[in-house]
Amino acid sequence: IAVHSAGFLHRDIKPANLMWAAAGQWKLIDFGSARPLSEASEQPLVGSVHCIAPEQFEAGLLDARTDLYALGCSAYFALTGCFAHPGENTAQVIASHLYPQITEIRSLRPDLPRPIAQFISQLCSRKPQDRPQSAGVALELLISHQLDTTS
Repeated sequence: IAVHSAGFLHRDIKPANLMWAAAGQWKLIDFGSARPLSEASEQPLVGSVHCIAPEQFEAGLLDARTDLYALGCSAYFALTGCFAHPGENTAQVIASHLYPQITEIRSLRPDLPRPIAQFISQLCSRKPQDRPQSAGVALELLISHQLDTTS
């Protein structure tokens, strides 16, 4: 939330750039690709191919939802040990982002509560308009999903 509130996009959220801190919090590291929101779309193709949002491949408008997509891909990997968008080469991974057929996370992790799986799926949505509008909205959704983990 702090990165976006400061007017920046990270543009390289991936499992290797998320660090578990001793205080029980996730920390986002490596801001080498970060850019002000107003400049982020000028150089769209930045980041790890397994976590790049579809709009980056299409030279579309980048905003907070771009980072949220990468966060969803990272969460999917953290929970399953598999990339949401696999491929044997870069072209196959890109095609997987553009024409997604993501394996349902609960088929790999049936113990995962359905609301959490739905939250991750929403973050990984192909269309930016289907993702939360901001990191703050995503956090509110996550908190509400954590409160409803009876499924």
